Amino acid sequence: MKIPFRQFTLLLVCLVTGITASFGRKQLTQADDTIATLHRLMDAFQYEQAIRVVSQLLRTDSLNIELLTMKGHALAAEFKIREARDIFTRAYHQDTTNTNILFELTNVCRQLGDVKQAISHCRKLVGLHPESTFFSLQLSGLYYGTDDFITAKEILFPLSRRDSTDTYVLKQIGNCYNELQQTDSAICFYVRYLDLVPSDAGITGKLANLLIRKKDYQAGKELTEEFLEHDSVNNGILKLNAYCNYLLKDYPGAIEKFSRCVTLGDRSKFTHKYFGLSHYKQEQYGLAETQFRQALQTDTTDAEVCFYYGVSTYRSALPDTGVIYLEKTLKLLMPDPQFLTNLYIELAGAYNEKGQIDTALSLLKSAYQANPGRVTLAFHLGYQYDYYLRKPDQALPYYKEYLEKCQESEKGESNEPQRKSYYEYTLKRVKELTGKNPIFQAY
Repeated sequence: MKIPFRQFTLLLVCLVTGITASFGRKQLTQADDTIATLHRLMDAFQYEQAIRVVSQLLRTDSLNIELLTMKGHALAAEFKIREARDIFTRAYHQDTTNTNILFELTNVCRQLGDVKQAISHCRKLVGLHPESTFFSLQLSGLYYGTDDFITAKEILFPLSRRDSTDTYVLKQIGNCYNELQQTDSAICFYVRYLDLVPSDAGITGKLANLLIRKKDYQAGKELTEEFLEHDSVNNGILKLNAYCNYLLKDYPGAIEKFSRCVTLGDRSKFTHKYFGLSHYKQEQYGLAETQFRQALQTDTTDAEVCFYYGVSTYRSALPDTGVIYLEKTLKLLMPDPQFLTNLYIELAGAYNEKGQIDTALSLLKSAYQANPGRVTLAFHLGYQYDYYLRKPDQALPYYKEYLEKCQESEKGESNEPQRKSYYEYTLKRVKELTGKNPIFQAY
């Protein structure tokens, strides 16, 4: 039977269409299977195999954004960051508003150290999603990483106004102000942050250090004590609390806290140094010597620790050791005049303990010539002549000078230790001596 031409044509068209549709469905199914395979490879961390598969697919479909993105992810996972950046850049040229691609470009540029380009991509993300806190935080972090703390802070302020309880934003603004050395503003934001997260030891430590910098030692002490009520074994905060006690001249309190630091395993130079100074301030030289020795084992080049160790040893009946370390202090640095004067006085004291009184006198004269305005130097010279050399007549001029200088410098208000007892001793001694020498009857 012959089929009419029109019917034959229609039948042929339907047959061809059916075959084509079937082939298209088969291709789509194969593509879906391939994408699913790629996802399985990525989930199984088989990145090299995933790269091979997706590279083959891109030979026939080089503009496929999904395939380009997957290859970029796989390359980045294999730490082939430069290749990943090139692939993501190709994908970006196909769709400049694709959030995922811009985010990946930001990350790979940051990893490559190209922060300028990372900032450029991240700014585009913020422009596309101004409502997103996440992208703004990423951008602020990039600026913070380049030490552009002003711009980082300016990005964070709108986020703070949007949500005044966002602890990360409060902390970062505080960090920006801290880096900019705007202490009062940093303190303000750290306080707001700690009101919400009081258990943060890192920010508690930063705030305590800022309060110490402002010489608000009492506030620093109270802040650290409040933290220690909840975490009594946090050595960093305990150390700061001990230091605040030391700065407040509560030396017994400082000793108790520094002792706890050492018990917790703290062997830092800072702890042993100020533990020693707390004993030193109370003239407990034997105990101080032990701590300074520990500090020196950590850092043998610290001139200040070396000095206090030398003083503590000779005052603990170890004059030979005292001389060694006081002389070592001289070799470590050329101190400022005030410190150099203290050093000469203490070194003279060590030589006196050794019985080398002439050497001690020479040191005191050197200090006197280098710093004639130092009030107590005249007393030490007078005492050297009077007590050690048994030459009271030569002591009297120096005693007289000391009394005159003390009156001029408002005696009793000096920070120099024992100034008051020096003055009272000198006044009494001059009165004893002037009966033998009418020149000093005025005293």
